[in-house]
Amino acid sequence: MTEDILKYINDKDLSESGGKHNQKGIEFQKYWSILRMFELMKNDADDFLLLFEAIQDIAEFDSATKPKSVTIYQIKKSDRKEWTWNKLTGLPETQNNKQNAKYEAFKESIICKLFYSIESFKKLNSIGVFISNSGCDILLESGDNVATSTKSSISELSNQYIEIIAKAIETIYTIPKLNQNLNRIFLERTYLPVDDPKTYCIGYVHNFLNERSPRHSGQAKSLVDALIVSISPLGAKTEKCKSFSEVVQRQGYSKASLLEALSNLQTIPDAIELLDFWLKDLQDSGYSAFDIVKVKLTATNIYKNIVLGNFSTEDQKLIEEIDKFLSTTIKDKKDISYVKRALAIFRPQNPKKTETELIGYLLIRIIIKCVDQN
Repeated sequence: MTEDILKYINDKDLSESGGKHNQKGIEFQKYWSILRMFELMKNDADDFLLLFEAIQDIAEFDSATKPKSVTIYQIKKSDRKEWTWNKLTGLPETQNNKQNAKYEAFKESIICKLFYSIESFKKLNSIGVFISNSGCDILLESGDNVATSTKSSISELSNQYIEIIAKAIETIYTIPKLNQNLNRIFLERTYLPVDDPKTYCIGYVHNFLNERSPRHSGQAKSLVDALIVSISPLGAKTEKCKSFSEVVQRQGYSKASLLEALSNLQTIPDAIELLDFWLKDLQDSGYSAFDIVKVKLTATNIYKNIVLGNFSTEDQKLIEEIDKFLSTTIKDKKDISYVKRALAIFRPQNPKKTETELIGYLLIRIIIKCVDQN
């Protein structure tokens, strides 16, 4: 099986990557790949391996050592419009006399690349998926539209499209049976927003950690940042490889890699755990147990909102003012007297906030700044 994969990857004609992307498109792909890994974890996948820019944009195998199936992804963002039939295939909406002239455009199209990729794997079960944040404005045979569904196969499209694409495939590749594999190509819409994929991704990972390891749920942002750093160089390695294990090492990220990253959370400081040190100092300085509980609840909610990017304009302004204060007093000793000095500044400016709420804001920002410096 792995020889089949290596042959594909080392063949320049076959292993054409997913094409050029601007920075926004690259970021979209990276965050989608993290989302996908956590989806697989959530579904308790026995194993998985993602190869970056080795086979189209991303190729997902069911095993990092003995794969039996592969899902090949073309992942494209769209800033404005829905995808059209012509944009995905280069083909006209209806049969016409000029159709032959369109076949070269089809050969370079997203759908044709997916078709050819899955057909090239003879020993593995293979499917192809086009992923985008925008839907596809294409009629289904049922009378519905692909744009209103989350996932549809090409075989579900209106017969007018099936006839056109089958003819194009048979003409270009002279593989008559290829059109029988239309049910192995899918059009799928992701909820990952193109303008801010990071925040959405952090929220998804936060929810995952909250279910599997609540003590580390506050570390979702640190984990996502670490994963981005890990996968970013993988797509840039295009040298020929001598073995499948070398491909995995150069361009792959496996379940084992993700499990290792999750285990490393033990070594990443948890802001909420660090908060307990400050709460003890607050109690020692005269704050009541009731106040301490209120501060902790406030700080925990603030941290959760920071992780999820869920802030009101008023809260965001307060955080920016606190960060500005911290940056101008960075060398000052950070103890309870420092908190009280900051409190004297911010309380008159924020009459709607209680003292314990403001202490919660101050402490969580002090801790985050401290962790970031480490």
